[in-house]
Amino acid sequence: MGLIYEFSTSSSTTADEISQLPGLAADMLLDGYPLELLDGDASNVPERWVTDVLMELHKKVGQRSRLLVLTVLGVQSTEGLKAPDLAQLEDSYEHDNQLATFVIGLSDATIINIAMENSAEMKDVCKLQCTHS
Repeated sequence: MGLIYEFSTSSSTTADEISQLPGLAADMLLDGYPLELLDGDASNVPERWVTDVLMELHKKVGQRSRLLVLTVLGVQSTEGLKAPDLAQLEDSYEHDNQLATFVIGLSDATIINIAMENSAEMKDVCKLQCTHS
């Protein structure tokens, strides 16, 4: 959604229609739905989208917003650590370290899911990030 929003706001023909999306996303946050900060498919953080959604949320709670970032880091998707699609790549270890650094740096709390067949590799990534953060 973030990439679509960022692309559409640059076009004047769709900007009016798209401008209501951050308010809808803020309503969803208030209902308990999560907001994805990092688009794993594109390896992109849609900054304008995240900023606009959080500003709308701030307005909706009467300028008294507090934010807690909870991240689940693990192999729960095809974009997570040790993802099967990325395992064949030469720099997959570097990708895992960058992803872990990103989420731990932004998070107030991180849940690390190490339930997998080869948890030793996951523990190595976690040890590296926990000692450097």
